[in-house]
Amino acid sequence: MNQLTPREAQVVEQLRRGMPLKVIAIELGLHPSTVSMHVGSAARKLGACSRVALVRVEAEPDFSVLTPSEREVAKLAREGLSNAAIAELRGTSPRTVANQLARIYRKLGCGSRVGLALAS
Repeated sequence: MNQLTPREAQVVEQLRRGMPLKVIAIELGLHPSTVSMHVGSAARKLGACSRVALVRVEAEPDFSVLTPSEREVAKLAREGLSNAAIAELRGTSPRTVANQLARIYRKLGCGSRVGLALAS
């Protein structure tokens, strides 16, 4: 499997953060078609058939950095449960779940539920 060029790695990292191609282009000072070219090249090198698959290949957060409680909250959030539903299942408040998710995002380097859901 070929390694990604530094630019391809930058583009994939921005995709992991949920950024649209046009925003990535602006941030990196590239034309949107150049960003698309880098996405396609990275996908071919990594054997990914779509952007989502590409992000999943690249997203390998270390869930071992989470506490057992955070791992459970992350699992439930990745399954699509709301903060209120997670809180009810765990016997906590929705605000507690929101705080735990904020810590989880920070520890895993993802910025949202979408980033968490895409994490491998």
